[in-house]
Amino acid sequence: MQIVPANGETRTLLLVLERGDDVLACVREALAREGARTGLVTAGIGSLSVLHMHTITRADGPSAGDVQMEAQGPIEVGSMLGSIQNGEPHIHFVAHHTADDRTYIGHLEPGSIVAWRAEIGLILFDAGAA
Repeated sequence: MQIVPANGETRTLLLVLERGDDVLACVREALAREGARTGLVTAGIGSLSVLHMHTITRADGPSAGDVQMEAQGPIEVGSMLGSIQNGEPHIHFVAHHTADDRTYIGHLEPGSIVAWRAEIGLILFDAGAA
C-alpha cells in the first residue's frame, strides 16, 4: 500500500469543459497552471463525442495488453473518478453510448472529446508548490 499525504496547500477546483475540449489535456493544463502534481479527481460528469479508453484483460497478474477501445458519440458520462500522481491524472469512468445502448467502464485515454459540456472536480494536494 502507498500512502500519499497532502504536502502543501490543498485546493479544490471545478473544471468546466466545453465542446471540443480534450478531457485529459484540460486536466493536465489545470494541474500545470496550479503547480500541482498530486491530488484527486473527485467527480466528473458530462457528454463526449469521442471516447478513447482502455480496460484490463487479466486480474491474476500483469496484463499482456489492455484492451484499447474507441467510440464515437453521443456518449453520456455518468462518473469520472481518479487520482493524480506525478502530475499525471488516472481517471476511471462509466459512460453510456446512446446509439449502441452500450455501457463503457474503464480508464480514460487522451483524445476523449467533450460533446457539449463536462464538469470535473479536483482536489489538489500541493497547489502552488511548483
